[in-house]
Amino acid sequence: MVYYFQEQDIDNTFEFIDSEYTTQESVPNYREDEEGMGRLYSLLDSLQLDYYPKLIDKASRLLIETCLGHYFYNGNKRLAISAYYGFLLINNQSIKICTNKEYEDSIRREFGDYDFSEENLQDEEPLVGSDFFMYHISILIADHSKHSNSYDDMKNKVKTILEQFVEAL
Repeated sequence: MVYYFQEQDIDNTFEFIDSEYTTQESVPNYREDEEGMGRLYSLLDSLQLDYYPKLIDKASRLLIETCLGHYFYNGNKRLAISAYYGFLLINNQSIKICTNKEYEDSIRREFGDYDFSEENLQDEEPLVGSDFFMYHISILIADHSKHSNSYDDMKNKVKTILEQFVEAL
């Protein structure tokens, strides 16, 4: 059985973003943007369709569409990552703890010459573990035209990578 986001899960996601991802750059008050919230709710509703039969299909779509959808003027990648984590958690799943090299190798198998530099990061500390992994996945999604032949190609590659690193709690 798949569990879907309820109102409290959305609130928890926004609180997580506020506490974990605002050290250098603020995020919008998502709730104040009615159009963005409407688009987010529409995406969350669409995850319940049978068109996305497996949990990883639903989680991948949530990550990709939230990242690309630009529902809000800022904070979309952070929202995508946090919603992905939250969706996995409410379904008793998590991201496997691996080394940066393991995550990097998996990404390279699908995306080849992707540059893993973190020049755009505003934090002083380098990213490690799942933060490293999800940061680079979100950048690949956002810049998918540079790294894949089409949207569908990117979607399939991202799903292949994500499947390798999801595990039951």
